[in-house]
Amino acid sequence: MEQDIFAPAVWPHIEAMYNFMRRGDVLVPADVLLVLGNHDTLTAEHAADLYHQGLAPWVVCTGFKRPGGGLVPSLHATSEAEAFAGVLQQRGVPADVILQEARAQNSEHNFTFTRPLLAARNIPLQRAIVVTKPYMEKRAYATGRKLWPDIALQVTSIPLDCRAYFAHHQAHAVRQLNLMVGDFHRLTAYVPRFMAPTDIPAEMQQHFDALVAAGFDQYLVRE
Repeated sequence: MEQDIFAPAVWPHIEAMYNFMRRGDVLVPADVLLVLGNHDTLTAEHAADLYHQGLAPWVVCTGFKRPGGGLVPSLHATSEAEAFAGVLQQRGVPADVILQEARAQNSEHNFTFTRPLLAARNIPLQRAIVVTKPYMEKRAYATGRKLWPDIALQVTSIPLDCRAYFAHHQAHAVRQLNLMVGDFHRLTAYVPRFMAPTDIPAEMQQHFDALVAAGFDQYLVRE
């Protein structure tokens, strides 16, 4: 039986980490929405809302398909890029403003493979809005700061608080939690190769240690 993540023994640690991993950027118009592929279609739904708000004229969906294998198997039947492009079109985003980058297998690839895609189409890139999962905002920002140091970056995700987000994903809540713990671990494990440094308060390290001790260690970086 899967552990109840809402139990008092673990929930305070989950909520603290979820809130820490968000950035709360106030968005201003950009050249492109960079939508990082993952299992959560709320990411694409949020990107569609941002497009309709006029925050960028172009949308890049980036992400490869990992069917039934890899560190984090995909929940999509197609590539993450194609799945998200489909959600965007269903929500009224014109197909001709959506670019698909379907090779990226990690966050580093999301950035490094997207830049030449934009350059080949003469799409300017001075400011970008990165759209991702709530608990991946700081990881996405740290990756972007390392790989796109000359670009003004903003990061955003679906505006749901911790309880609402995990309740929405109740069928995969434990998977989500393991992914969040793994993303937190990467804030230090991937510096300096893939990420710029992120300040980690001591109390956040304690929350991480408590969640790992509780068994939520599926997606930690293992050397």
